[in-house]
This record gives sequence, structure tokens and C-alpha cells, in this order.
Amino acid sequence: MHIRVDDPHVVLDLRDHLRRAGCVAVEVAPGTLQVALLGAPNADQAAREVRAYLGTWIAARGVDAEVIFDAEMDG
Repeated sequence: MHIRVDDPHVVLDLRDHLRRAGCVAVEVAPGTLQVALLGAPNADQAAREVRAYLGTWIAARGVDAEVIFDAEMDG
């Protein structure tokens, strides 16, 4: 899955936040991270956990971001 942040200047802060939570997060474009949660039992659980981590980060920073699933990136 990918996360797109409205303000690309804070993407590294989000990357670090997600990494501290146990995610693999890599910047793949300005303002966009590719994110995986390798320990999750399935993709749905990984998505729920990543959304929770993202929600915490958004609440603390006041920045908008969206989760984009790989199928949406292709189409």
C-alpha cells in the first residue's frame, strides 16, 4: 500500500513514525511512501494497523494524508 501526504516536507517524519511502529516504509515519490507491515497475519489486518498508525500521526501533526492500495495505483 502507499500513503500520499499533502505536504511532502513532512513525509520523512511519517516514514520514521511508521518505522517505529514496525512498518517497512520507503519514500517512492515526493510525498508518497510505500508501506508494508510484514508481521500482520493478512493484508486486511496490515491495512487496519497502518491506518491506525497514520491516524495517530495525522492527529498529532494536523497534516492530511491518504492510503492508496496498490490496485488503485495501477488503475
